[in-house]
Amino acid sequence: MKRAGFLLALFTAASVVAFAVCYHFAMRPLRAMPGDLPTELAWLRTEFRLDDATFTKVRALHDAYEPRCMENCSEIARVNERIGALTMKGSPSAAEMDAVLAEAAELQRKCRGDMWRHIESVAALLPADKAQRYRAMMARAIVQPGLPYQPAHSR
Repeated sequence: MKRAGFLLALFTAASVVAFAVCYHFAMRPLRAMPGDLPTELAWLRTEFRLDDATFTKVRALHDAYEPRCMENCSEIARVNERIGALTMKGSPSAAEMDAVLAEAAELQRKCRGDMWRHIESVAALLPADKAQRYRAMMARAIVQPGLPYQPAHSR
């Protein structure tokens, strides 16, 4: 019985140490990010190793784009609520549904166009190889907006 207790304690200690080591290495990229930056910019600075001058320009573009992005999101949410209200009221007419769906499609087109112009503005500040990689990474946001983006941090 003594031996089983010792083995259990040893196994528990080894498990705790393994967890701590894995956690430390998994969280290292996050700890390396500057703490005073918005998360959506911290990954960009880290991933593309932006110098201070370039990052200042990228941050200015981000700050200028954010209100337009929030406005687009609000408009899309508003039209989505209208679509939901129409479907909940019973059987909306095809004309009613077509009109609101057309409005939703136009808002999505506008949002994606604004987003792509912003991506291109940021890419224009990067060296050619980094700009191409940034465009490829961000293209997913255009194809499926609203999905969370998981950057693969460089080492």
